[in-house]
Amino acid sequence: MCNNERFKYLLRLYQANNVSLAEHDELFEMIATSSYDQIIAEAILTDLQIGQDEDVPDLPAHTAHEIVRNVYDANKNVIKVSA
Repeated sequence: MCNNERFKYLLRLYQANNVSLAEHDELFEMIATSSYDQIIAEAILTDLQIGQDEDVPDLPAHTAHEIVRNVYDANKNVIKVSA
């Protein structure tokens, strides 16, 4: 399984709350590399689109982008603290 596919698999397990401790650690180690930021952004946007299809109240685009940016910034700050 290529790294991108492995990451997507682990992300799906995490989203389903069905991830083992070892898989959780592997996923967050992969996230810390920042190599998978595009996949994370796509997953967030997909989740937001699914939410819109399910009649969840609209989230303004600027708010969604701010949330994504805050997630990235928070992750990078955690990396700096733990390094």
